[in-house]
Amino acid sequence: GGDLLTMEQKDKFMTRVKDINDDNRIVQEWMVEENNRLRELGIKQTAYEEGEEKGIKKGIKQGIEQGIENTQKNVILNMLKEKVDYSLISKVTGKSTSYIKSIARML
Repeated sequence: GGDLLTMEQKDKFMTRVKDINDDNRIVQEWMVEENNRLRELGIKQTAYEEGEEKGIKKGIKQGIEQGIENTQKNVILNMLKEKVDYSLISKVTGKSTSYIKSIARML
């Protein structure tokens, strides 16, 4: 008989087991919430990086287009200064004569 638990010891033991099980459940719930938060954070970070990359590409494309446009305007201005005919400027640059005339007004 000395190995058997008293009712009081049994109740304390069972209460302690229940408390430990509850603690484990709380830890598991926290781990699930934390995993979800980290997953969401990763998704947001990926979206941010993709958006940043698209923005950079778009900015580079716009910069190139502006550079080409400015170069074309300078070529047209130089040709106009040399009194080149509008139709020839149009053939060389691929721009309409109305566009060329709008640039000629800048002179």
